[in-house]
Amino acid sequence: MVESLPLYGTRFYQNPLRDGAGKVHTNPDPYVLKFQGRYYCYATDYHGIKVSVSRNLVQWDSLGYAVQEEGRKNYWAPCVVFNGGKFYLYYSNTPVEAPETQNEWLRMAVGSKPEGPFRYEKTLFKKFSVDAEVVKDKESNYYLFYSTLDVTDSALENTGSSILVDRLPSFDEVAGEPQAVVLPTLEEEMLDWVSVEEAQDWSIVEGATYAEHHEKAYLIYSANIYASENYYIGYALADKDGPIHQLKWEKYPNNYTYYPLVKASQHVEGTGHTALIKAPNNVDFWLFYHGQETGGTWSPEEDHRTLRMDRLFFDGDALMTYAPSANEQPAPGLPDLQEFFEGETKLVVESGEHTVLDKGWLTAKTPFIALYDKEYQYYHLELDLTAKPANLGSKDGAVIAYRSEHDYTSVYLRNGTSVLAVEQVKNGIHSILATFPLKDFDATVNQHLEVLRRFADYELYLNGVYIGRVLLDEQPARVGICSGYTTTVFHYFAVTETIDLFGLQMRLIGNFFSSDVPVLVNTLNQLASFRKDPVTLTTELKKNYQYSLTYTLPNEESKVICRLQLGAEKIDIHLEPTRITIPELQLQHSFPLAKNDKSAATFIVVDQMIILLFKNETYQFPIPSGQDDISCQFILKKAALDAWELVKLVQPNGK
Repeated sequence: MVESLPLYGTRFYQNPLRDGAGKVHTNPDPYVLKFQGRYYCYATDYHGIKVSVSRNLVQWDSLGYAVQEEGRKNYWAPCVVFNGGKFYLYYSNTPVEAPETQNEWLRMAVGSKPEGPFRYEKTLFKKFSVDAEVVKDKESNYYLFYSTLDVTDSALENTGSSILVDRLPSFDEVAGEPQAVVLPTLEEEMLDWVSVEEAQDWSIVEGATYAEHHEKAYLIYSANIYASENYYIGYALADKDGPIHQLKWEKYPNNYTYYPLVKASQHVEGTGHTALIKAPNNVDFWLFYHGQETGGTWSPEEDHRTLRMDRLFFDGDALMTYAPSANEQPAPGLPDLQEFFEGETKLVVESGEHTVLDKGWLTAKTPFIALYDKEYQYYHLELDLTAKPANLGSKDGAVIAYRSEHDYTSVYLRNGTSVLAVEQVKNGIHSILATFPLKDFDATVNQHLEVLRRFADYELYLNGVYIGRVLLDEQPARVGICSGYTTTVFHYFAVTETIDLFGLQMRLIGNFFSSDVPVLVNTLNQLASFRKDPVTLTTELKKNYQYSLTYTLPNEESKVICRLQLGAEKIDIHLEPTRITIPELQLQHSFPLAKNDKSAATFIVVDQMIILLFKNETYQFPIPSGQDDISCQFILKKAALDAWELVKLVQPNGK
């Protein structure tokens, strides 16, 4: 297993992460929040919760302390959420005179800015309680994951900390219906010490991080003790078949097998306590965690746990990472357009007036449109905006498909009627195609709008909540920002050329592949071939794109062959349930049988090579000089294609 990715592109980073002056800071128990395009990292410290900021996830500049309280110490494991113009910070600490960390109680503080200052509001539990993870679902319900010591009731076989979940009816109120989700079950979770209850085998499972991908939910956790070199990261899986607090979790690959996602290496130890955030391109997942150099020491007075990150991949339903990396690595992906509305811009103003603020554009009370000069058929768009208070209401949002001044479609947030409206202009005639009601909508606080376009299908999200979808036409079109007779501040705008086909969206797979024989997307939303004769799917891989293929191999006879045409040479890559074989390179690697029959392969195509990422290994195939697009065939032998994802790799000059 390799511990780093091959270098490609022009932007790189190296763990541990640094500030603008190249200095490394201690940042234990990181939590990362994205707000208006900037990332804020909150971390544990004796004196308060530390906070730093970044635009690219690589360079982190300190902003000091987000919260400090007189007479308190040992501020642990923060989590921050934004809602309705306020930031809610969850953390634990103890009185200065408290002799032990058993007095760490989960607390909540409130602030008006992501960097703070936050003001203490309430203690949620009057018992040991740490490691908050607040999760918002697609219906705008909130849930709290946290860790306590009392779930196992001092049982002899698994005494220690566990992870629970409960509903959050309000940000300062827990429903009081805790459900245990991850309990100690492994020897590697145990500590060789005597607890305050004098249990001989004390275990720790803590630090929950929640994520979703396709049909699965993931709970990444840390185990053992943070001061040990054996602190490690594992994860549990659940089917997304109900409310978050009712999901049924199982450790991967099962509750009784040690299979760490991240553990100590020859360079780094004590790896743990994670945060998960998407790169600026809104596609790639990045795992943040702390660790220290091998052989280091730890104490409350001398903490060497530093901030680190590595990319996280989905291998079918499983997770995969090359962490903990110690060498230089490719940096997190950027969007095609990333506009902070400061200085130079790639947006072209088509109509209306605006003023450039310190952070943002302020539009005048005239119809305003600014566009990016590139056409898309699929993309991920995000926009942060705030309307100024006005008696006449507000109307602002994003242009989602612009072909000419006589033919374009926009989505508007309308404060007066509390709706998201889809408005089309055709030859001077304005029509409302759809409206979606918005609960408790306040346009005068930051609104985070997202649009996912897949050809004619447009999915709409506001503040992380699914709003609805509309069907337009499939023609390429430009995107931009807009307002109508409204004074609006635009804070951040980004667009990435990407598409993720999974589930019902697999019906669009014919836009990327051709088949040598008729083949059906079945009722399981798979492009499947379980017949005797194989099916050959042909596509082209373009340079500076990344492609991910998820497939099912249901039995030992199943196989996917990836055939790359590199100049005059054909390279066949045989993907089987337990091994990969590349005959032209006389190479074969075997792997343990996965928990299920799904796997994934990721192809990164850059100027001079194709990089294949598969089962924690990497393979490189040089591209002959002068060859642009690469013909590629996927031959399904009693196999099925479950998902297809691509994203454009944006590599500006310089790091």
